[in-house]
Amino acid sequence: MVLCPVFLPDDKRNRHFWGYILAISDTRIFLKDANISNLEDQDILCGLIHTEGDGTVSEVYENGNYGEDSLVISREIYGDSWTLYLHPKGPWVNPWIIVVITWAGLLTVLTLAVLARRNARLRRMGTTDPLTGVYNRTGGDWTVRHYLEAHQNEPALVMAVDIDNFKIINDVYGHEAGDEALCQFTRDMKETFGQSAVITRNGGDEFIIFCGYGWSRKAAEAIDRFTEKPHIITYKGKEIRFSASLGLARYPEQDRDYRNLCIKADYALYGAKLNGKSRWQEFDPDLRLKDTRTQLGFNLTDIGNEMPGAIAVYRADDRSILFASSTLVELMECDSLDDFMKYTKMSLDRIFPDSEKAAARAAIDRQLENPANRHRFYFITANILTKRETSAL
Repeated sequence: MVLCPVFLPDDKRNRHFWGYILAISDTRIFLKDANISNLEDQDILCGLIHTEGDGTVSEVYENGNYGEDSLVISREIYGDSWTLYLHPKGPWVNPWIIVVITWAGLLTVLTLAVLARRNARLRRMGTTDPLTGVYNRTGGDWTVRHYLEAHQNEPALVMAVDIDNFKIINDVYGHEAGDEALCQFTRDMKETFGQSAVITRNGGDEFIIFCGYGWSRKAAEAIDRFTEKPHIITYKGKEIRFSASLGLARYPEQDRDYRNLCIKADYALYGAKLNGKSRWQEFDPDLRLKDTRTQLGFNLTDIGNEMPGAIAVYRADDRSILFASSTLVELMECDSLDDFMKYTKMSLDRIFPDSEKAAARAAIDRQLENPANRHRFYFITANILTKRETSAL
């Protein structure tokens, strides 16, 4: 029986105890498959001792007093030691007894190894993505955390990456083409960032790449190549090209916690998407970091940037800006979306001058105060405070 505690994070990333996962296996079936419980039928006394990697010793099976002069067969299997003691029920008088016992012991150890390999295969199935063959979230997190424990303070890169307009591939060519695009995307990641890179599929077309090396010119060239050059598949005789966007965070400069680094890399990916896709961006520590980025921008970017006029989408409760069209960025006289986000601090209040903030807030709040107003359109007249006007003050 294996008892594993489960902790779930809350909105503030604090871990709280949720319960246990209980895995139960039938020891009798295991011992029979390994030929251990069958040894008694051959008049052989035996004992099986299991020593875990941390030194914990337990007797798994014994069918009598096998004695100190027993034949001992040991084997290391995935960091654990298994020791089998064998002795005939009578004295060691017949040399054939030694042959039989040795054969039985070797068969038992071989079977143990086979069972261990089967369990390892099942373990891999639980930690890898069946389509692409890379780690799933559980396997990737476990692998990276163990790496960081063994390589504390050594530089590493965490990258969030996904396929631009992946939904279009599925909608136009079908999900089989989408699956092939994901597999090719995975092969391209391995080829670009090395076979030692830990690649995790979070779901859909979203991946996390962990590289156990720091920032360098070679790393920058690899990222440029991965985001600027098209990724190509051939599906039913038709060539399909697609691009990728990437967000980057650095260990340990920008954070020492792997999950936080993933959030920061994902946040940088969001910025790369809003800046036009097919590009990459490093996390900027000057930006206000939210625990989770909204997915809204990915749907509005292509639409909002093609519509006349400046568009902003903001959250009603804290007035934080979730999306800004390129026209609004230009109207605010900012150089880029990043520049706009820094200038406004992602707050709608920063767009209006102090003399007009109260009136603008009151006009906007009408839709919140009366539920009937939420389905109506209101037009307000107000001045905006651009970045250059602020600099001139």
